[in-house]
Amino acid sequence: MKTNRFRFLGVSRQLGRALVSLFIAALLLLSLDACTRSKGHSSADLDATAGTDQSTSDQTADQSTGDQTADQSTGDQTADQSTVDTSDGGLEDASTMDQALADATADATADATADTTADADDTSNPDLQDLSPDVESDGESDVAPNDLSDDQVTLGDQSGDDGTGDQSSGDLGGDATTSSSKLVQFLNDPATNADLLRYALSLSQTTANNLVAGKPYTSDASVDAIDGVGGATLARLAAYANNWSPATKDCLLNWLNAGSTSETTLTDAGVSSVVAKAIIDHRDLGPNPYDHKGELDAVKGVGPATIALLEATAGCGKLELLNSGSVAPLTDVAFFENGNALIVGGYQQGTGNVLRFYEFNPDAITPADDPHALYDLSSSIAAGMSFYSVDFTQSGTGILVGEGSTIYKYLPEGDQFSMLTSDLSGIHNRVKTSGDTALLNNLDNQTLLQLGSSDSKPSALLVAALNDFAFVGGSELLLVGDSGSVQHWAANTLTPLQSGQQEHLFSVFYHAATQRALLVGDKGTLVSFSGGVFQRLASRTIAVLKDVAISPDGTYALVVGADSTVLRYVFADDSVASLTISVNADLESVAFSKHSDPANGFALIVGQKGVVIKFSLAK
Repeated sequence: MKTNRFRFLGVSRQLGRALVSLFIAALLLLSLDACTRSKGHSSADLDATAGTDQSTSDQTADQSTGDQTADQSTGDQTADQSTVDTSDGGLEDASTMDQALADATADATADATADTTADADDTSNPDLQDLSPDVESDGESDVAPNDLSDDQVTLGDQSGDDGTGDQSSGDLGGDATTSSSKLVQFLNDPATNADLLRYALSLSQTTANNLVAGKPYTSDASVDAIDGVGGATLARLAAYANNWSPATKDCLLNWLNAGSTSETTLTDAGVSSVVAKAIIDHRDLGPNPYDHKGELDAVKGVGPATIALLEATAGCGKLELLNSGSVAPLTDVAFFENGNALIVGGYQQGTGNVLRFYEFNPDAITPADDPHALYDLSSSIAAGMSFYSVDFTQSGTGILVGEGSTIYKYLPEGDQFSMLTSDLSGIHNRVKTSGDTALLNNLDNQTLLQLGSSDSKPSALLVAALNDFAFVGGSELLLVGDSGSVQHWAANTLTPLQSGQQEHLFSVFYHAATQRALLVGDKGTLVSFSGGVFQRLASRTIAVLKDVAISPDGTYALVVGADSTVLRYVFADDSVASLTISVNADLESVAFSKHSDPANGFALIVGQKGVVIKFSLAK
């Protein structure tokens, strides 16, 4: 019995030890469960997950940089980021784990955490990667204006179709190791600082600072390696560099940065003393002079009206928004006599799309009356007719073209309209005249038509794909089109010219007295053609440029385009003025009045939303 009692006691001790072990194990499980719950789990989460005892919500919580890990595959995120900035509206804030709790439970949950992290990498939302391929290091979406993201730069092998392969035009070339690209020259220039990058290219402060800190650059690839620079940002930088020159300065900034421009100069122009002091203090006490008009706009008390006033005072030019009485998309303007002009546009029900401009208002009686006038002539046109272009012959007859086969003739005397019919339907996007002969471009049929003063209908002159044309020497033509296409037509022969550009060209203007042609197009393209040589000019913009006109005296040009872009380019000193107007609309056309005196001359600019703007050099 004694032996049996000790055997029983031994068994009891073994059972006791087992019970103690089970109790301790139970306590450990309860502790682990409590830690797990404190990290965001619910009972439903635990029950629903097999094998790992971790839910999807725990995966997000365990990732210290959850969404960043998924996005870092794009190469635009920095590894030391601890939260995701939501300024681009496409990503949600990452959860921030309590570090003390993480340390306290790290040993007990190491395996589960490792499994969770692996699962999180596998189950990261693929839509976030697809929708935000270019999230910069400061969290801002790297999306370029003007659809530049469609032509992202790919370093290395480049095809000619993407508009970035020809280094003769300053675009990124195929050799990523070259140090001669315009991009490298632009970024390494001492005047290229964070303010210029921020305001001219709409880059974030962080990305602009990173680019400046990364100087000097030795290749395009070294720019691509900068934190915050993705494919779209690189394309935007390359496009701007293509339209940049260290010698080309802004008219207003040249004047404003000059030591002779003082607070008194500004107050005499009509700027308040408080704002004048703020402007001069920013120039004299800041880290550097004004580098971009956006920097001036950021000064307290300065807005578009003040900037426009300073532009006029500096002699850069003056823009005046006229009351057209229309909201139609206006597409073209042409002058005929005594400063009068005809403006045409697309049809929009309830508003005029054919307007006559009078330089001197015949109904003005007192000085308070508008000195000019705009009259709606749309009632004389068949309802629903949209026009794209207008020009006047030497004898004063206006030719209007647009959608369909209908062509209108206009006689200013009595505002009389008559109709002609073309054999070709589709869009006639451009008409230009030489003497009493008009040429019409049928965009859809890629045919240039000829209309004489006595013709009842136009006849085909040549077949060519083009966007615009200009008369050169009366009987010759310069034609421009997509992908940098330029052709010369003479003696019934069409000869392609090597413009060195890849961007689409939308307009061309030829100035006979100076024998200079200007071409404008996509991505801020501004090209001079003179003496058989093409030269890309520094427009200092990447906006789509839609039309150009050279002043009657040939000393400067006006260029208009998307997003209210108005540029005045002076040939003598290669200065460019980006003029300010308090309206947001795409501008489609510009034309100068017939005044021979440049001091008294003016131009009209028309665009979407019924916009009509008068340009002059008057202060």
